[in-house]
Amino acid sequence: MAYLALGELGVPDTKGNDEIGHLARTLNRMLDRIENTVHQLHTMTDSLAHDLRSPLTAIRGKSQLPRDRSTWRPPCHQLTE
Repeated sequence: MAYLALGELGVPDTKGNDEIGHLARTLNRMLDRIENTVHQLHTMTDSLAHDLRSPLTAIRGKSQLPRDRSTWRPPCHQLTE
C-alpha cells in the first residue's frame, strides 16, 4: 500500500518462484496494463477534444455572421475607411 500512497502502481516483486512471487508479478503486469489503458484513454480524449474544438469554433463564427451579407464588410475593410 505504501507504493499506492506514493502514486506508484505496483507491489514489490519478491523474485521468488513461490505463489507470492507469481502473484506479485501477475498483479504488476495487470497494473501496468491498466495504467497503459488509462494513459491511452487520456490521449484519445485529449485528441478528440482538440479535433472537436476547431469545427465548433468555425460553426460558432459562422452562426454569428449577419444574415444580410449585403451590409457586411470584413473587419480589415472597416479599418481602411
